[in-house]
Amino acid sequence: MKTTKWAISLILVISFLFIISSCAKKEEAGKEQATKATKVERLTSLDSYVPSDAFVYVAFKNLEDFKENFKKTVLWEIWTDPNNANWKKNKIDPFFNKFSQEMGFTIDDFIAMFKGDVVLCVWGNFDTPNNVKLALLIDMKKNPNDLDTLIETKIVPKVKEKIPEFVFEKENVNNLELKKLGRQDKTIYYLNDKGLYIFAKSPDEIKFLIETNQNPVNSFYTTAKFKEIADTTQKNFHTVAFIDIHNILIKANLDKYAKPNQPKPTEIISALGLSDVNYCIFSSSIKDKGFQNKGFVSIIGERKGIMGLIGENRKLNSIKLVSEDSTFYFASSIKEPKKIWEEIKANIKKFASEKEYQQFELDMASFETNMGFNLEEDLLAPIGAEVAFAGGGGLSLTSTIQIFVELKDSNKFLEAFKKLIAKTGITPQEATYQNKKYNYLILPNIPVQIAYGVVGDYFIISNQQSGITKALDCLTNNKNLSGNPKFKNVVKELPKNYSAISYSYIADTLPAIPNLLSLAFAAKMGGKIPELPNFDAIASHLFGSGAVLVTEKNKIKMESYSDGVFDIASTLPMIGIAIPHFAASAIEAQGRSKVSRVQAELRSINTGLESYFVDWNKYPQRLEQMTTPIAYITKIFNDPFNTSETYKYKLNAEKNSWKVYSLGPDNTDNNGEIFYDPTNGTRSEGDIVREKM
Repeated sequence: MKTTKWAISLILVISFLFIISSCAKKEEAGKEQATKATKVERLTSLDSYVPSDAFVYVAFKNLEDFKENFKKTVLWEIWTDPNNANWKKNKIDPFFNKFSQEMGFTIDDFIAMFKGDVVLCVWGNFDTPNNVKLALLIDMKKNPNDLDTLIETKIVPKVKEKIPEFVFEKENVNNLELKKLGRQDKTIYYLNDKGLYIFAKSPDEIKFLIETNQNPVNSFYTTAKFKEIADTTQKNFHTVAFIDIHNILIKANLDKYAKPNQPKPTEIISALGLSDVNYCIFSSSIKDKGFQNKGFVSIIGERKGIMGLIGENRKLNSIKLVSEDSTFYFASSIKEPKKIWEEIKANIKKFASEKEYQQFELDMASFETNMGFNLEEDLLAPIGAEVAFAGGGGLSLTSTIQIFVELKDSNKFLEAFKKLIAKTGITPQEATYQNKKYNYLILPNIPVQIAYGVVGDYFIISNQQSGITKALDCLTNNKNLSGNPKFKNVVKELPKNYSAISYSYIADTLPAIPNLLSLAFAAKMGGKIPELPNFDAIASHLFGSGAVLVTEKNKIKMESYSDGVFDIASTLPMIGIAIPHFAASAIEAQGRSKVSRVQAELRSINTGLESYFVDWNKYPQRLEQMTTPIAYITKIFNDPFNTSETYKYKLNAEKNSWKVYSLGPDNTDNNGEIFYDPTNGTRSEGDIVREKM
């Protein structure tokens, strides 16, 4: 069992609850404070302990009213919804009941202890794992010894029952009275300084934070990078998460992982315009099941690279053609699409070898010759400054999806587009609606149509003919998404002009998720569908969310607004936690898929070799001999783990024995002598071998 499993689990559970609840002071106190504010207020009594070079800073202010505030949220409605009673009873309650029985206290007992602020900060560098510093600060000054008592009388004894080697010791380090938890090889230290609790990996980190507090000039809150972001957003806030993406990428030294003759990660980041981007997430107090002052995210970065091609502040006009029943809408203003293509080509030239770029140019020339038009002049140059994506309904094949492209020269664009359609070999059908003509294609063997046409100043392509007819309705009756009460309620605080906008009404799309999850789980669990919460009940309590991206001089800033708990601001922390796990699972799944493919292809080669031997009384010198003049195998397979080469083949003609193998997940040629064993981990060393000895 891992060190301090229950203690760490407890901290994670509480941290998660803090995030999703976005607790704060009562509404009246928040209004009074906002009225008096003339500058950015200090968020918390703990901020002066945070190092000035911290690149992650998450803080929760004044958690005294946590439980009552949590009951005001949509999450509490979901939690207590009768439709989820069985799922809660069978899946959630047993976990908390077991926790309470084993630990001797409840989650509510733990939450009730917190009457101050909580801060998590990360600083240091990534040279070695030990150089990344992490600390959790908890203000327990109203009840200074409560957490000590809980740890010493409840947590430690219970953990010791499960982990006999678990230690809890008191140490005096640098004149600090510290306490140590964990195993001898993996411990954490904490200090209780009159109710200020500091948890960290080592005594040095705690000593450093204490010294930081003694020198207020180093207070994190006064650092330029954080202050710049805080000053551009809300003057008073109760929950904040600051993540300095650029600093993390630099400290992680990703360039050392780049392969020879391949672009370095920092070059790619720069080309995308992400070389100086900071993320800052804010949310305010809870009122009427939503945020009192709206939750929002700010992303501030320099306008460089491809991101720099986002257009200047402007009112996006495609919304005039988006149906009022649409549940999602994304639109962006861009500079000349031709310039984006030039930027992409410049990056390809920068990152590719001379030979690769020459091949790219040849491929593009061949494409244009085949199509009969010039990509830049005939297809890109006629495009205007706006592209948009919209649709209605849940996540299914029957959902209406529309793509809008603003046109400067519709005739020239349509001429090139018709040539593109002609190359598919499918004859487009013509239809008329409100005396306006449009076209659609019926795709063979797929129950989907592709409809397209020009409506106003926009070229529209959709997976349904209704995607065109709804846009025409909007054009004639002026009833569009901007009149939808749900949309208006979400975006009413948006700035007058913006370069990009994102809107999604979650309640109308979420019910499709359990179907997708059920299929995924059933496939993984041999047809057994697990018990899931009632997503229809959850969706009924959720509201929409929206975001805008505004360019200001050389800066890019994004803000998100929500009419409910599940907006970008409240979900990003959860997404940040989920992505690494999802990515790891995806990598593992991809690895397993490749292994299965290799094993299947090696079996085919095995069959081909034995058939060849029956006909010729010997094995081939090379695998290529099995494809012609007689096809013993359909083709020469490339190694999925080394796509530039085929499987390795070794023949011992004297012994009539052979060996064929893949490099395996470690991508290392072990001459087929070290065998890959998946029980050691999907990415363990060794070759995947098929042989006849």
